[in-house]
This record gives sequence, C-alpha cells and structure tokens, in this order.
Amino acid sequence: MSVRARLRSHAAAVSGSELERAGGRLQALTPDQRAVVEELAMRVAARVTDCLLEQARSDDRVKRALAGVYDSPGAVLSRLGGRRFSARH
Repeated sequence: MSVRARLRSHAAAVSGSELERAGGRLQALTPDQRAVVEELAMRVAARVTDCLLEQARSDDRVKRALAGVYDSPGAVLSRLGGRRFSARH
C-alpha cells in the first residue's frame, strides 16, 4: 500500500472514530442529516490528506515526515500505541 493510500486510510479511520465518539450527540439528526455529516467528515479528512500530499511535493521535510510515518506496513498502528480505529463509510 502506498503512502498516499495509508494516509487516506488513517484519515478516514480517525474521522470514523470521531463520528463514533460523537454518536450520542448525533442521535437527534435524521438518518439523511447524519449521512450528510458523515460524508462531510470523510471529505474533510480526504481534503486534509490531499493538502498534506501537495505540501510534501514541494517540501522535503513534509515528504520525509510522511514517509517516516506511513512508508511501512503497520507503521500507523505502531505509532498509535496499538490502537485501532474503525472507519465507517
């Protein structure tokens, strides 16, 4: 899996985890409204990922940092102390 794919996966997992954490506060929403909130959270995560990758193309420090975190299998999990995030789509 590429750095881009790992970064996108991690961002989606964090968004999913935060949506789960906020679940109680989202109960007042209709299913359609909740779907909009979930879609927006995932789109923001994807856009932040894209911005980081754009920055990495022009800044070697960012490129090295992303590679250091996302350039090996299991790297994200090891840096999170073994915690797993469940991404909800």
